[in-house]
Amino acid sequence: MVHTTLTVTPDGTPVGLLDQQLWARDAATVGSRHQRHATPLEGKESAKWLHAERASVDREGNRCQVVTLADREADIYELFALAAELAGDWVIRARHDRGRADGAGSIESAVAEAPVLTTEEVEVARRPNHPRRMAKLEVRATEVRVAPPKERAKAAKEQWYAAHPQAQAIGPTQIGELTLGVIQVTEPHPPTGETPVHWLLVTSLPVATAAEALTCVHYYRLRWLVERFHFVLKSGCQVEKLQLEHGDRLQRALTIYSVVAAWLLQATYLARTAPDAPATVILDDEAWRVLLTVHYPHQSLPAQPPTVRQTLRLIAQLGGFLARTGDGEPGVITVWRGFRRLTDMILAWRIFKSVSTPSLP
Repeated sequence: MVHTTLTVTPDGTPVGLLDQQLWARDAATVGSRHQRHATPLEGKESAKWLHAERASVDREGNRCQVVTLADREADIYELFALAAELAGDWVIRARHDRGRADGAGSIESAVAEAPVLTTEEVEVARRPNHPRRMAKLEVRATEVRVAPPKERAKAAKEQWYAAHPQAQAIGPTQIGELTLGVIQVTEPHPPTGETPVHWLLVTSLPVATAAEALTCVHYYRLRWLVERFHFVLKSGCQVEKLQLEHGDRLQRALTIYSVVAAWLLQATYLARTAPDAPATVILDDEAWRVLLTVHYPHQSLPAQPPTVRQTLRLIAQLGGFLARTGDGEPGVITVWRGFRRLTDMILAWRIFKSVSTPSLP
């Protein structure tokens, strides 16, 4: 199992990996779901979110604002409280319709009563038998005070800590009431046959104005980039097909492939967000010179490198991208295939340069 923390800029450009946790599930724990309330968070896989939050704030908190983006799996009250302690922020899709601290309904009922702040048109990704489409959304937002969940099976949790003396408490030092920003995103008039968009987001960021609420919606949509990272890791680098005998070797291989996948994702999106940047942002001088020589063998190399967009399209063409007028921008899979070919070509270039050619008689 792998849990990756990918860092991106607000404009949607992947930067790199902040944290990655690897583990294997113990076969003896299969079927123990009914005991989850008797186990503290440190003994659950959910602890990965707390580890990732601490790693993110520790490594980046002094340089920039850290905003954790996650789907329903991260709707964990301890994560909210820990982020508050560490001065981190978050935008998370709600899994639980939490009750309000004053007992007057739930967070979703509270935001549903709020007026529409604004409307927004977003692109909905294609799904099997459902093409890509544009959806017109209504955005509502409010702030709600919520109470922490009730403590359960305290004696059993104390027994767990006694049985695991090496376990470290990684959660917040205190858990009390919190004020959450709640955003409801709905699609009132979906096309016939389409499931309407419906997001319930909770956040530590302000949501009083339309601009603030839309910023949170924009941040949440960036969460999809980590799915693209894992897609590259599995479908492009094909790490699930590795047949290594020992776990430590698998871990080292996964680490190398993760660096490659992060580079591929960053390069692909840089070609869209900063297309005119020089190729040296993603390749060294030797690499882009080899790339141009392969594509244009009868032309002299230019003094300046090509742009990132030009470079990515040339790499993708090595991987099967046709670069026709209606083809759009290349995807990460063709870039990965092309990059593997380019790597072989660079190796051949170095070999040819290092071997002295014997003089003919």
